[in-house]
Amino acid sequence: MASMGYRVGRMVRNVRGFNPVRLVRDRKNAPRKPPIDPDQMTLQEHLIEFRNRLVKAMLGVFAGMIVGFAFAGRVYDYMRHVATNIDPNVQFLQTEPTEAFITYFKVAAYIGIILASPIIFYQIVRFLAPGLLPHELKYVLWSIPVASALFICGVVFANLLEIPQFLHFLISYTAGFIGNFTVTAENYLTFFIRLSI
Repeated sequence: MASMGYRVGRMVRNVRGFNPVRLVRDRKNAPRKPPIDPDQMTLQEHLIEFRNRLVKAMLGVFAGMIVGFAFAGRVYDYMRHVATNIDPNVQFLQTEPTEAFITYFKVAAYIGIILASPIIFYQIVRFLAPGLLPHELKYVLWSIPVASALFICGVVFANLLEIPQFLHFLISYTAGFIGNFTVTAENYLTFFIRLSI
């Protein structure tokens, strides 16, 4: 009986000394798990890091594609307008039942990649960051906005100046050698994307 009274008294003292505020404070001040040292990462940890960065970049492209679906029709009309300005007899063919849908989807993806380029560049740099010295990382992080702006300016330059001039040469060459310039919508879009990106 004496041992039971001792246990009960001990439990009462523990309950009286219970302070939830102190418990939360102690949990906040508990030592944190140290960050993973990139030099000590295993192959599996590197692959997990790569997967996480890839998923974040793909989510950025997906978000850009959602915006791209709103403008895909206008962008493709501009692409067709470039060719018809050079030669009104240019014809665009659809050789498969799903080609119009796939082309619309590709235009949206094209817009999504352009809009997500800052996110893509950032994820690439963050994946490579453990191999860089701190002062090198600082300069590389500052270069992300510049690289993104230059990439977007390059795409705009290609679509407004380079592609129309190159297309003028190709259409005039085709008209003099074969006849009318006829192309499938998907091949024409692939031509635009390759020269732009």
